[in-house]
Order: sequence, then C-alpha cells, then structure tokens
Amino acid sequence: PISPTSVYRLNPLGETEDDESISPFLSRSSRLFFVRVERRKTAMGTGREASVSLDGVRDKNMMQLKKLNTVLFPVRYNDKYYADAIASGEFTKLAYYSDICVGAIACRLEKKEGGAMKVYIMTLGVLAPYRGIGIGSKLLHHVLDMCTKQNMSEIYLHVQTNNEDAIKFYKKFGFEITDTIQDYYINIEPRDCYVVTKSFAQPEASK
Repeated sequence: PISPTSVYRLNPLGETEDDESISPFLSRSSRLFFVRVERRKTAMGTGREASVSLDGVRDKNMMQLKKLNTVLFPVRYNDKYYADAIASGEFTKLAYYSDICVGAIACRLEKKEGGAMKVYIMTLGVLAPYRGIGIGSKLLHHVLDMCTKQNMSEIYLHVQTNNEDAIKFYKKFGFEITDTIQDYYINIEPRDCYVVTKSFAQPEASK
C-alpha cells in the first residue's frame, strides 16, 4: 500500500508544495481536468471569500472522488477503496469551493479486538490551486468531530518517515507517532513509515 500523503512529500493540505510536484504524474486526461480547475480558479480572481462546503460520497457523485484521486495521487485505487469510502458514511467527504469539487477525505472503519471501532484515513488531499486556505483542516476537523460523536476509539494513518510537513500538520490536531513500520512502501524511498494516531477517551460502561 502507498500512503498518498507521502508520495509527493505533501502534507494533506499541500500548503508548502507547488503544482510541479503533481504534474509529472498526470495522464493527458488528468492534466486537462487540472487545467480546467486552474482556469476556473483564475477566472474567480484572487478573492478567498467563497464558502467551503462538504458533501458525502455516494454512487452518483463517486466520479468526483475518482477524478480527484487521479489528479492528486499516482496510484489507481481499487474497488475496495471506494466501497470502504462509501461504507464509512459521514467519515468520507468531498470539499467544494464555490461549487467546485476541490478536495476530499476518504476513511475506512475498522473493528478492534474487543469490538471497539477505529478509523483509518485512506486519503486526504486538496487540489493545488486551493491549498493553504484551510480546506484540508476543515475536512479533518469534520472527521475528528464524527469520531467523538460516534465514540470511535482512535483514528490513524501511515505517513512516510521523511514527510515532516504531514507529521507537523497532524500533530497540530493531537496525533502522535505511535509506531514505525520498516519497508512499508514498495516503490518510493524512504520505504519506512510512521503510524500516526489520535486516541479518544471512551465513555465508561454503565455499572
């Protein structure tokens, strides 16, 4: 498996990266999609007052998530990824800026031994022209709020060990490095990853 937050050494917002970190990996159709988004953003001007809204992922808008993944990550995700994303319900969201789909967070729900539930962040990404204005933070805030409301025991993800921006970003939200996995990645260097986790206090069982 490949962690999308590590492939380009992006943090989930990509706040410190430019468009060139993405473009070499795009197919022609993906480049055209990206250019259309860039032109639309330019036409909007530099104003950042437009509202950001979140929407769930369903069969009818699944193609939006697939297009984003094609642009953002050099990985083709399989059917299980999308089935897990839909099954997670409120834990997978698309982000819209002025009605343009510009980012997404996709999660998988997992059951721990003993029955407690935890959340795995599969992907979190925002298109380059829309980074640095809090969209990634809004997506992550939403998922963390859902973790609290639904009594999740923890949330975690894998981050490449040299991805200092992503580690710093997640630490701002209370995540900690809880493990290191050697040779987690196959086609990228370094091949090691950190497991980055945030735990939630569980309600005491009724006596």
